[in-house]
Amino acid sequence: MAELEIQNREITSPAELTGLETLQTESQQIFDREVELATSKRFSSIILGFLGTGIFWGLMSAPIVSLYSEYLQASYDVFLSLFGMKGETARVNLDGFPAPPAGMLLTSVLLSILPTGIFAMIVLSLAQSKQRVEKVEQSIRSRHHDVIHSLQMSGVLQLRWDDPLLKDAEFLLTVGASESDSI
Repeated sequence: MAELEIQNREITSPAELTGLETLQTESQQIFDREVELATSKRFSSIILGFLGTGIFWGLMSAPIVSLYSEYLQASYDVFLSLFGMKGETARVNLDGFPAPPAGMLLTSVLLSILPTGIFAMIVLSLAQSKQRVEKVEQSIRSRHHDVIHSLQMSGVLQLRWDDPLLKDAEFLLTVGASESDSI
């Protein structure tokens, strides 16, 4: 018999909390709004993106310019030879064309990516600084507190008691609290 009573108490809850869906919706809106306000502006993101791209191509352009200057010189020499402007016969010398090893090009790419990556890490560190994160966190907490208080005052977020004894205890506690608040 005592086991049946314990099982019935476990199945039925003496209290019900209402308004959680509204609180959850409001909470998500607060979070989205505050994060949106704290994000970097589009214009500054575009400028920093162009700056990072400029760093990469500024460093990568030297090997490319060097390679193409040799290639263009070799092409020019071939055209002069083909049209007999060098005073030679139409013998084409292909040895003048550059043939850089793949390692040189890969090293150039890696050496250009390294400063660009460091620049990106600095930008991200500044965008997500501890002060900015704490400011957003404090704002979210403050707005949550205000919303919870507002939902409680409007009766949307409330605890309903099924047990009459608990209802009476809550009434006594709130009467005492409201009298001490008004003093």
